[in-house]
Amino acid sequence: FWYANFAEGFDFAPTMLQPVGGMDGIAKAFAARLGDTIRYETVVTEIRRGGTGARIQFRDRNGAAQAVEADFVICTIPLPVLAAIPADVAPETAAAIRAGHYVKAAKVAFEARRRFWEEDEHIYGGISWTDREVTQIWYPSHGFHAQKGILLGAYIWSDEIGEAFGKMSAGDRLELALRGGETLHAQYRQELGHGVSLAWGNVPFSEGAWAAWERADRAGAYAVLSRPDGPVHFAGEHLSYLTGWQEGAVLSAHEAVAAIAERVKAKHG
Repeated sequence: FWYANFAEGFDFAPTMLQPVGGMDGIAKAFAARLGDTIRYETVVTEIRRGGTGARIQFRDRNGAAQAVEADFVICTIPLPVLAAIPADVAPETAAAIRAGHYVKAAKVAFEARRRFWEEDEHIYGGISWTDREVTQIWYPSHGFHAQKGILLGAYIWSDEIGEAFGKMSAGDRLELALRGGETLHAQYRQELGHGVSLAWGNVPFSEGAWAAWERADRAGAYAVLSRPDGPVHFAGEHLSYLTGWQEGAVLSAHEAVAAIAERVKAKHG
């Protein structure tokens, strides 16, 4: 029943829009406007307090140690990564950071030689649910009747399956996805070409796809991280009720910026 009403969820309800070229087009547009303000290939190594402000220590793209000082910091580092960074935060805040759990989601995508799901089976967008490890197959909702297409051959969000998937070789991942898909489409294997896979639990600066808060954690750790720890404010999809979505990250950022603005206003009148 839940599957049948999937599109009725508040975060899946139609109409949903996609940026041309992929969801990362939104991040690329922000990056283009910000220009040299962004420091790429920079790894935060410590978050320290200094007076009423903070000092962020990091390694630049050449491996050189550097630091920057600021009155306020908005920290958007995913919690599993942040937990390993030395930081001058209260014990309660440190415990809340460690409490964050991220889903070990994974995906597989294939290039199709032809759009067989449209030509042979009249499928235009949407999802096939399975009880195999691949969990879901997603059909593209754009480029109808084009010569080729990209098929999402697996979308896994179970930690147990995702962790096992992350330990597989690249070839074994694709084979698993092919076996799962051909139970639905007899022509699956012969029509699919190159494939690529990603296990978010293996990504060094993410260590998971999105935050998954239990009800008790929302009342505990989530509430703690929703408040600033001295000059440090926290933000990201993990501090929203739209976890896993860019919208959640943006709403959380708005909240952090507004909170800092209020603090500055209160201080300077």
